[in-house]
Amino acid sequence: MPGGFQRHAWRWKGAILQDVVAFAPIRAYIGAVPACAHRLAVRTAPSHGANRGSIPLGRTKLSFVEHPNTPCRLAFVRRFCTPVIMLTLHGKTHPVVGHAIVSTDGMIADARGQMPPKLVNEADWALFQAALDDAAVVVLGSAAHRRHPNTGRRRLVFTSSVLTIGPDGTDAQAVRYNPEGLAVSDALAAMVLGPGAIAVTGGTRVFDHFLRQYDEFLLAEVADFVLPGGTPCFSDGHPRTVLAATGLVPVEWRVIDKANSVILARWAAP
Repeated sequence: MPGGFQRHAWRWKGAILQDVVAFAPIRAYIGAVPACAHRLAVRTAPSHGANRGSIPLGRTKLSFVEHPNTPCRLAFVRRFCTPVIMLTLHGKTHPVVGHAIVSTDGMIADARGQMPPKLVNEADWALFQAALDDAAVVVLGSAAHRRHPNTGRRRLVFTSSVLTIGPDGTDAQAVRYNPEGLAVSDALAAMVLGPGAIAVTGGTRVFDHFLRQYDEFLLAEVADFVLPGGTPCFSDGHPRTVLAATGLVPVEWRVIDKANSVILARWAAP
């Protein structure tokens, strides 16, 4: 078909969704969507015409899906055979970017959840803070929220202290969020964000929650430093292994602190 349009029919439990029009721009084509816990309404693209029905996301092939109750549109495409997720809220597209510094064995803290001095690196901290300054929102756990006072950034704080979302009594820029009660896309849409990335900064529960949604992950590693029994970045293994399993690859890396053997790698779609 002209103009990069393709027609597809998807089969789900014996039913076929016929003639769903999917836009396949240069360097992009339709791919499989990672598993997701809630149902989303399939719509056509790019015109977003009549609703094609509601199906649960699994390994279903589709291009664009839209949550029927929020102004949030999720566009799923595959670029160079790698799944890429672009989160669009209120007409703005926000890349999802993870940030972590880990030991050689993939730990972000010791067994008590404390960062040892080796993981508190000045060069990494400066780059990390600059990235957070440019982000639309910082997503973090409640322990990190308490440990690091906010400097005026928007924050989405993972916690079990609310049923869905609610204000933070001590920080007007923060929203408390329970991932068991509400989809993260709904929580972010409710915040009405400005431009910039969704910066995911951990801990383990938060990193795991976004595992199939990262557009990029900035991973700093301290060579020759291990934390046996420490707190992992991802619960399923070393971040290099876990990120590679999602289709991301290290597209750029550099030594940011030669004296302390700290290397920063940017993981993204190839």
